[in-house]
Amino acid sequence: MRGDEKPEAYLAEALRAALASDARTHELGISVTVVSARRRVFLSGVVATAQRREQVGSIARELLPDFEVLNDVSVHGMSQPAWEAMP
Repeated sequence: MRGDEKPEAYLAEALRAALASDARTHELGISVTVVSARRRVFLSGVVATAQRREQVGSIARELLPDFEVLNDVSVHGMSQPAWEAMP
């Protein structure tokens, strides 16, 4: 069985594990949906930077190179707490 012929749930879990363990991301909150029949991977969630969003997409393309990656991950930058900004 080729990697892209594995069940969708297996592929989604493998990608979630890669996003959590890869030093470029360490992301735990990314939702992954694989649709093998359409050769697509859907990513959603929230990350802190645009660079991290791109890294999430890159890891998905590396793991599933024959799939179209639809990266709907949002960027919500973390701001400095108000008490840290006080003089």
